[in-house]
Amino acid sequence: LKAQWGDGVAVHSSKGGDPKTTGTDATTTSPSSADIQNRHLNLFDGRVLAYYLVSTLQFIDPLNRRDLTRPELVALDAYLAQHSLG
Repeated sequence: LKAQWGDGVAVHSSKGGDPKTTGTDATTTSPSSADIQNRHLNLFDGRVLAYYLVSTLQFIDPLNRRDLTRPELVALDAYLAQHSLG
């Protein structure tokens, strides 16, 4: 997810705190680098993707209809929070 959403976005605390101070382990919310390297990533504007997911009530990749994984959704939430978009 780091390649898809940028540095520091794959790590997200459920309490909304700083992952460095809350002790959140990045490996618990992001897939291994082998998983990312073995699949095609579609990059989207985070705000537009979030709007699409909410408006359609379907958590799928709009281009290939693949179900989004929990780590991808957590990364999207972190991206929106980091950029004050949601």
